[in-house]
Amino acid sequence: DDDDDDDEEEEEEEEMAVPVTMLRALASLLGRGLEDESSGEEEEGRVERRLVWLRNRMILVQGQLGSEVSGPETNGEMASGLRATGAARTASVVAAFEKVDRREFIEPFETIGWYDDIPVHSPPLHQSAPSMYACALESLELRRGESFLNVGSGSGYLSALAVELLGPTAHHVGLELREAMTRHAREKFAERYASTEPAVFVSGDCFAVDLEASPKFDKIYVGAGTRLKARRLFKLLAPNGVLLAPLADDSDDAQAIVKVVRTGPAWRLEERQAHVSFACLVEDDDRPPTFRLPSPLWPVSPPEQFPIKFRAAVAFIDALAAANKFPGPPLPWLDVWNKQIIAFLPTDAFSFARNDGAACAACAARAPSLAYCACRKVAYCSKSCQQAHYPGHQLHCDGDDSGSTHQPDRNEMTTRPCRSRRHSVPRHTWFWEEDFVN
Repeated sequence: DDDDDDDEEEEEEEEMAVPVTMLRALASLLGRGLEDESSGEEEEGRVERRLVWLRNRMILVQGQLGSEVSGPETNGEMASGLRATGAARTASVVAAFEKVDRREFIEPFETIGWYDDIPVHSPPLHQSAPSMYACALESLELRRGESFLNVGSGSGYLSALAVELLGPTAHHVGLELREAMTRHAREKFAERYASTEPAVFVSGDCFAVDLEASPKFDKIYVGAGTRLKARRLFKLLAPNGVLLAPLADDSDDAQAIVKVVRTGPAWRLEERQAHVSFACLVEDDDRPPTFRLPSPLWPVSPPEQFPIKFRAAVAFIDALAAANKFPGPPLPWLDVWNKQIIAFLPTDAFSFARNDGAACAACAARAPSLAYCACRKVAYCSKSCQQAHYPGHQLHCDGDDSGSTHQPDRNEMTTRPCRSRRHSVPRHTWFWEEDFVN
């Protein structure tokens, strides 16, 4: 009987764990309000942030009040929870969450709820829920050595997770509009990576980036809501690169996470994921470019930061120089090429001029690069060819995993319902050079 009584007491304590956590947060909110000597405006903002956290926490545990489940208390428990729910599926992503403590990147902006699977809104800090980052990393499939651009890098938490997957020598840039968060990310990375610099954080507006002068990236994550007119960011993708962003149709504010893949001279919007609600980028099509993103410099930067084709071209030039195969007067050709020519080339200088023998399905032209359909059965050299060939190809195309057919023109988009039923997003869509607004 004593054992039964002890078991009942333990069950009651576990059932009370969730509401007790919330009550402690509320007590903290009210208690600190009496002790703080901050201004009325600062106090009001702090109270609002606490209430937002309480609201998110209540939503999170709505179905748990009658169970034996409580929120994670450590970073390890948070990582285990992401694996249990399926948000983090691969061992490498789970290991990244285990190694990077979320609390390090939230403090000092927030002092509670570090490991809850909810967004943190404590201006100037805006950080997505861990499960959102886990799904993003799984979808991006970051590989060691790939270049990565994190638009809206915020506290640097996602970038720290990415470092565990990319390695310390990859070309990795975090772009953030708010200078305070850029400084915060730099400080956290300086503390965490004392002897290396695995990521560079830049403060600036993504719509003011010089797209032509900036390097291209294998993977891009956009951490803020955007519309189709923000497709100019797609131009920062390297060949076969992948971009993940919360995208809303121009006629609707509802958002869904979409995946964009660069294929030759075109960009293909090919996958839709969960319905989300992100703060939107401040868009301005007339904004002139004012800066370029950091680029690796040959031969100063680690060779791993350059595409394989770039390194192969440099090796070929070095071999010619070593064998004195260059015509003309005898010169130190190796130094001339490395210091005066290659050092000023963009990282994608040798990446686009390639044709694997395929021809355009519409005109049979063998262009330097072709845009492949998702089914990999056909390729096109231009937007007009893709549109002309579509009526016949749609009957045989099986490249869209959603079951919908490809649309030849972004102006003829149809929609399909997302899980929320009220949200609709464009079906499989192509973008060509003439679709962009610089």
